[in-house]
Amino acid sequence: MKRRSFIFHIFSVGFATAISSRLNANNLNYSPVIRSISTWNNTKEANLMAGRLLDKGKSSIDAVVEGVAVSENDPKNTTVGFGGAPDSSGKVTLDACVMNHLGDCGSVVAVENIVNVARLAKDVMEKTPHVILAGKGAEEFALIEGYKKTDLLTEFSKKNWQKWSETKEYSPIINICLLYTSPSPRDRQKSRMPSSA
Repeated sequence: MKRRSFIFHIFSVGFATAISSRLNANNLNYSPVIRSISTWNNTKEANLMAGRLLDKGKSSIDAVVEGVAVSENDPKNTTVGFGGAPDSSGKVTLDACVMNHLGDCGSVVAVENIVNVARLAKDVMEKTPHVILAGKGAEEFALIEGYKKTDLLTEFSKKNWQKWSETKEYSPIINICLLYTSPSPRDRQKSRMPSSA
């Protein structure tokens, strides 16, 4: 999703929320159409899942975690979960963090062999005194909690990694909206300098 579209959707959600709050205050039934937003194009089903759970009265954090699980379980989604792109060494490691409305949070980083790390981060928040678990410790906690150990590297991701490893060319996709740039004092000074012949 392009940043401009994302900003428009955020505005729409805020507008829909404001209207729904006003209508609910006047005892009118109204349900906003937009229930969940994400920035990736391949998360329509994840948003639908989160929206359905919200409509059934689930908490926001439960709806988000289960929505994310849809993407984590999709081997065609190379950004998260099963089928995620490996690091430069060929290992798939995953991170996730969650926070509830009270400010309680949980997170996991550098987790191998566990698909649903958003759910695992929620378990860290709810079932441990910790805020973050990393690597092997996070994986061990997941196995104790009944998560299934899974090789996250799919054949598709492995082939892409092997192709990348031939050149090791790093071309990150910049996912930032730059709204205003002011030239630095040094750049301003350069623009005033006369060009040499």
